[in-house]
Amino acid sequence: MLPMLTKYTLMLTQDFFIIPFVLVGFYFINRRFFSEALMLVMVAAAINTYLKFTFKIDLPPGINAHTYAFPSGHMTSTIVLWGWLAMRLNKKWMNALSFALIAAIGFSLVYKGYHNWVDIAGSAITGILIIFLGTVTLASAKDEYLPLVGVGLGIISIALIKFLPKTQAHLWMGPGVIFATSLAVWLQNKDGGNLSTYFYKTAAVSIAIFGIVVLYYVMPYAKPHMAVELFNATKFGLITFWSLYISDALVKKGS
Repeated sequence: MLPMLTKYTLMLTQDFFIIPFVLVGFYFINRRFFSEALMLVMVAAAINTYLKFTFKIDLPPGINAHTYAFPSGHMTSTIVLWGWLAMRLNKKWMNALSFALIAAIGFSLVYKGYHNWVDIAGSAITGILIIFLGTVTLASAKDEYLPLVGVGLGIISIALIKFLPKTQAHLWMGPGVIFATSLAVWLQNKDGGNLSTYFYKTAAVSIAIFGIVVLYYVMPYAKPHMAVELFNATKFGLITFWSLYISDALVKKGS
């Protein structure tokens, strides 16, 4: 039973869970906090990978990967996402959920042999420091300055990616997401107002998911004509902008 539980627990770190969760949180819980979390997780990916190439501690034998073990990227992202939301929302249910998921994912990564407890401890330290970075940048920014802070974090991500000794093309999704989130927040600040009813919010989430599915199927046709770094930044930037702004704007226009 434990092998099955840990397998399904690690699925909670995958896109097919994280994307709908962030969408629901953005439209139904708190737009600003989930926008912040999205940007901070993307920065965390660049920081964590930079640390991996700094320490160069190999993954366990048998794992086919082109990176290193310490600190664990999945664990760092988990701590940053759920830790940030727990801190910002400051609700008992979110605190309990975040603690449970962080503990379960950490245990599952070790149980499945992907990492050891030293990797997990390194991720905990890294995640806490990144959350502190978020408190002095994102959390302290006024609404009108949040997009500028996002742009700054995007530039930091690009710098870290460029300084890596080995190309990690998948990391370019980070700047794409951060810049798209910043643009969406800026435009929403200009437009003003949130969707007022559960019906409109549900409609926005549905439109967002439909657009994401279409982009996942359509974007691969552009891949042969673009550098892989540009493709990843563009693909995930479009997905983010569609989800956070276009879907919202379409529902507002039709309501």
